[in-house]
Amino acid sequence: GGRHIDGAHLYLNHRAIGLGIQDAMARGVKRDEIFVTTKIFPSHYGYNVTMATVPTYLEELGLDYIDLVLMHFPTSLPL
Repeated sequence: GGRHIDGAHLYLNHRAIGLGIQDAMARGVKRDEIFVTTKIFPSHYGYNVTMATVPTYLEELGLDYIDLVLMHFPTSLPL
């Protein structure tokens, strides 16, 4: 089976996900066997803002990398 974890800053679940991943790794699951996805909120869209935001997500998750960062409900409307 696959190990895909979907999080988002909006869900406020980064810390819990990070703890779960740490627990899994302590039980022998390799990090590269876990695919972690998170999402950027529209107010953080744009290269510079995203690049400044992702390190916060990494810290919250307790990870060295995130496998996929998506735009949370992409829109051209200001939020």
